[in-house]
Amino acid sequence: MGRKTIIVLSSVAIILSIASICIAIVRCEPIEANWMAILVGILSLLTASLIGWQIIRAYELERTIWRIDNIVNDRTLVVAQDINRIITAFEHRMSSRRPVIQPESQEKSLEFLIMALEEVQKIETPNANRKSIDKIMADILELGELYKDSPKLSKVEQERYLSVVKRVEHKDTITVINYISHACS
Repeated sequence: MGRKTIIVLSSVAIILSIASICIAIVRCEPIEANWMAILVGILSLLTASLIGWQIIRAYELERTIWRIDNIVNDRTLVVAQDINRIITAFEHRMSSRRPVIQPESQEKSLEFLIMALEEVQKIETPNANRKSIDKIMADILELGELYKDSPKLSKVEQERYLSVVKRVEHKDTITVINYISHACS
């Protein structure tokens, strides 16, 4: 609505109000209190206020549900990504077993295990990666036990592997760092 329309409607309302007051004053019959009408008016006012309160509460409830729905959707997306990362890390762990079965090199196995460790480190859900890290670190230590000699890594690979392992909080981190530190071609 425009400003002129609001002014016109307000003016008409004021004129009608003044006219109603004048007619009520001039009226000949005395005003009597009709208690039944007063009670109905009070009950109508209470009913209207209850309906208004219910509308406000329904709106607030809708907003709360919408916020919770967004939180749940965001969290579900994070959990789904974490599950995909765990699956990818598991695939890398299984790929690290292949060179042991089909003897290629411990370097290839170590590469797959480091890739699995990198994938597990991306998991955002608290403590969801703890068991995966335990298993990957155990696999790296097992790889060191299986091959008594150190793997032949380039300086770039060694630095990358060390940076990945140093970010892991695990009881065997220092042992794995020593294993990788001695590996250089």
